[in-house]
Amino acid sequence: MGEVFRLTNNGYLYLGPSLNGAFFEDYRLYVQGSIRTERIRVDIAAQNGWADDVFEPDYRLMPIEELENYVKTHKHLPGIPSEAEVREKGIDLA
Repeated sequence: MGEVFRLTNNGYLYLGPSLNGAFFEDYRLYVQGSIRTERIRVDIAAQNGWADDVFEPDYRLMPIEELENYVKTHKHLPGIPSEAEVREKGIDLA
């Protein structure tokens, strides 16, 4: 069996059965294949905030007709990536 993990000198960890150079340098941890865990925690960076502002009285909701037209045209909700986009790019949980 060949190399199954690589820890680089700059702190990146890659796990998988075939570490053939297809590394994702923007990520500190890359796992080729599935991950199973009992818990995971995602911290929200201060600059990202959280979308609680949609509950404020002065938040402008999209009119229902506009929402309906958007969904009919794009086949997904506004601000939510399509299935094709998630398959291609993944989804950021933060």
